Amino acid sequence: MLLAALVCGALLGGADSRITEAKVSKDDRPIILVAEPFGFGPDGRIDIEIANETFYTTPGAPKLDASKMGIFITTAEAEPQLEIDLDTQGTCILDNKHVSTLFTFQ
Repeated sequence: MLLAALVCGALLGGADSRITEAKVSKDDRPIILVAEPFGFGPDGRIDIEIANETFYTTPGAPKLDASKMGIFITTAEAEPQLEIDLDTQGTCILDNKHVSTLFTFQ
């Protein structure tokens, strides 16, 4: 019985998890960087819940394209190249090869 408890403790002892919440309200940044403490390992899992989503624009602004609005992840190593790509190419970040799009609002 003690051996079984030690084995279970050893197997579960390496597990680490974290729940982090963030609230964003009427933020006009084109990109909201989600960094620490949101990091997770290569074999990690991320669950994202978005509630009461509303998109605000200024009067006279072009209609929003929900397919170009979404959530993505990238690595810290890719961030410098991502910034260069965005500055020089001017394309949607969700189309960039250095990101993994999790979902769009389309």
